[in-house]
Amino acid sequence: MSGNKRIKIGIIASLTGRNSKAGKGMLDSASYMIEKKCGKLEKKGISIELVVKDDSSDSSSSVSKAKELVEEDCLAIFGPTDSHTFRKILNSGVCENIPVFSTIASATYLSKLEVENFFRFTTPDFIRAEILVRSVRRLYPNSLVHVGALEGAELSYGQQLKKDVINALEKYNIKWVSFDYDGDGVGGNFKEQSNDEPIIACGPSASIVSLALKVREKYKRSQFFAFGSNTNLLHDSLIHTIVVCDLDREDTNPIARDEIDHFSAQYSENSDPDLSTMNAISTLCNVLAENSKTIASSELPSARFNLLNILKTGAHKALIGQVSFTESGEMAGYENILLMRVAKKKGKYMFSPLDREEKALLQDKRWWKDKAKKVLTIVGSIASIMALMWVIYEKLIE
Repeated sequence: MSGNKRIKIGIIASLTGRNSKAGKGMLDSASYMIEKKCGKLEKKGISIELVVKDDSSDSSSSVSKAKELVEEDCLAIFGPTDSHTFRKILNSGVCENIPVFSTIASATYLSKLEVENFFRFTTPDFIRAEILVRSVRRLYPNSLVHVGALEGAELSYGQQLKKDVINALEKYNIKWVSFDYDGDGVGGNFKEQSNDEPIIACGPSASIVSLALKVREKYKRSQFFAFGSNTNLLHDSLIHTIVVCDLDREDTNPIARDEIDHFSAQYSENSDPDLSTMNAISTLCNVLAENSKTIASSELPSARFNLLNILKTGAHKALIGQVSFTESGEMAGYENILLMRVAKKKGKYMFSPLDREEKALLQDKRWWKDKAKKVLTIVGSIASIMALMWVIYEKLIE
């Protein structure tokens, strides 16, 4: 409708670079929910425009991207995906008078920054770490635990997650050793590690696959434990890995199930929907619809101020149930955090629910046999091609 008040919502997502899979899932999930809510908002005289900035998985551009969104008159900002990048934006002050929503960035330290405009719709890492460590303690009660983290700055995702994991291990008096690895999975000493000593991997999903491949090259069958629900983790080298997920693609909650199915039909090329982003967008749209006179009719500075105050007080209708926020900006509301196992059934990879009587499971020995078969197949194919070329060569010189 031409008479609608246009409201801009900014989003910083890693659409290129190492975090592109998560960034694409975040953007598609936001677009999906805005499209779903546009009819309700139009009845209230509001139209939403999504303004997108790609940070290219590079924290050095984060503050400038956020500043651009503020200067382009966005009412609120979502993202970025990376916690270290998110921290830079909050500390810069460029967004101090505008609500900033975290739907993927989960570092524990974000809630300790004491900023008034931070609202997180996902579970912080220290809680995720404790959930995972409890599972390790149950399956490996007397074992030494190896904690591997992607190398990086002190405040990087892998290093901070390692810190949360070690704190949880010490809380439960579990013996541990730690090591860092690079983006190719190189690092750490696995020679003295026995197969019954598990590895907790702290890092983005792609780096965990690289680490697992290096461990398997040393013929180690150790069970992995990790974080995330990204489909990067659905890999041969990580079969039997137990992960802390915030997405169950087979969620039995009818609302979550319905949204996942509709998203998958509309964005069939994207296998990584983000329910936290859907929840945050849904909440924001509901707040705008219920407070259209207070927010939409105000000039931008007042609209931002009013939105901040409304979000900080009371409970708000969300995608599932209601949400409210603590003084530190953490969500008090629904997020389905659960443990799942990377599995392969009938040739299909999946995240599978854990059994009630879960057991420790080492990497399948057939993994090496399959690798050997592939190598032999490739060698055989090359030999066949060379033989064919020799026959052709002999024909040509006759």
